[in-house]
Amino acid sequence: MLSLRLNSGFIVQLRGVVQTETYMNYFEGSVGVINAHLLDRIEKEAKRYWGEGPVVILNEAFFRATLSRRIPMVCCIGLFECGSPVKNMDMMGSGLSVCWFEDAIEPHLSEENEKLLVDIDWRLLARDFDF
Repeated sequence: MLSLRLNSGFIVQLRGVVQTETYMNYFEGSVGVINAHLLDRIEKEAKRYWGEGPVVILNEAFFRATLSRRIPMVCCIGLFECGSPVKNMDMMGSGLSVCWFEDAIEPHLSEENEKLLVDIDWRLLARDFDF
């Protein structure tokens, strides 16, 4: 299991990940239109896999600013959890769905994406949960 210490001090674990081919089911159309649709759809996919919690797409601003460029070939949708709640200390922990793109299936989280992930504001973005 992948475990990371965020710059905010929280330690998070990757509890599950779904990887698919980024352009699966896209057969024709301009890259810009397809990329915009893909970025809009990925949040819905994350909620379908991991529930109605918050979703973060790593490097989303870059991908939206450069829609005409190809997005890396592997779309990853992961659920990260922390043993500490962020808002309600009576809860058991906190979680966040994180989406990112890789050039290959392995590694699950490249060094570049790991740097982006450790910088997220867990306290602001994650949602508390209980068992």
